[in-house]
Amino acid sequence: TAAELLIRMRLKHHEQNVVMCGAAISACEKGMQWRLAIDFLDGMTTTSLELNLPTFNSSVSACEKGWTWVQATMLLLKIRHCQLEAEAITYSAGISSCQKLLQWEHALGIFSQTFLFGLSADVAMYGAAISACEKVRQWILASVLLEDLQEVCLE
Repeated sequence: TAAELLIRMRLKHHEQNVVMCGAAISACEKGMQWRLAIDFLDGMTTTSLELNLPTFNSSVSACEKGWTWVQATMLLLKIRHCQLEAEAITYSAGISSCQKLLQWEHALGIFSQTFLFGLSADVAMYGAAISACEKVRQWILASVLLEDLQEVCLE
């Protein structure tokens, strides 16, 4: 896989680039290897490679698939620290990572951040936030989000 190739290249001290690291992180996402994805992302920093949104998106998604909400939320903070603007897909993966582990407060916190940063929430974000509320029986919050989604869809 791309991840194995990048590891071999590191061991042999070959020069890496953003494309190779991005491919390796994407492979980790698909293989649900969130720890390795974060290691590759951190490796990009130590080798002075420029971090970009696609590599962050794949890393957040790897965390979501690996059921690790803390790392996903930390990556969302790191995106802001790197002065990158996260996309709807980035926030959706972060919300889903919280939702899977019943961290509904954190899921709603991420959901509300999208508005603070001037991003419009999409159907996937609403769905993940509603699901987070539903899983812990926060019916009133879930219904408020559903009503809001209906209004957004009608606009």
